[in-house]
Amino acid sequence: GETEQQGRTTDMAALESLTLPELEITPDVGLLHPLLDDGGVMKFAANPKSYMEWRLSSVCSELAEQRNFPLAPSDAPRVALLLYRKHVITNQRYIQDLIRYFEGKGLIP
Repeated sequence: GETEQQGRTTDMAALESLTLPELEITPDVGLLHPLLDDGGVMKFAANPKSYMEWRLSSVCSELAEQRNFPLAPSDAPRVALLLYRKHVITNQRYIQDLIRYFEGKGLIP
C-alpha cells in the first residue's frame, strides 16, 4: 500500500545520499614496498624494472629518511618475496614487517 511505497521512497533517498569511498583496484600482479603508499593507499610498481628504479631513487631514500625506515644500500643483494594476493588486498601486517626486516638486514626486497 501507500505506507510501503513511502518506505521504499525513503530507502531510495537514503541510498542516493550515501557517499561511498573511492574503489581501490589491486592489480593481479605487481611489486610493493611500504614506502610506495600514497596517503595510506598502497601503490604498486608494474614490473621489476620500474620497482628497482624507484627503490634506488632519491625519492625512495628521502621517504625512508622522513619515515625512519631502514633501507639496504643500493649494492645490497636482492631477494624476491612471493605473496598471496589475498594477503596484499587485506593489508596483512606481516608483509610490511617482513620488508622492513629484510631492508634492515641489508637485503633489497
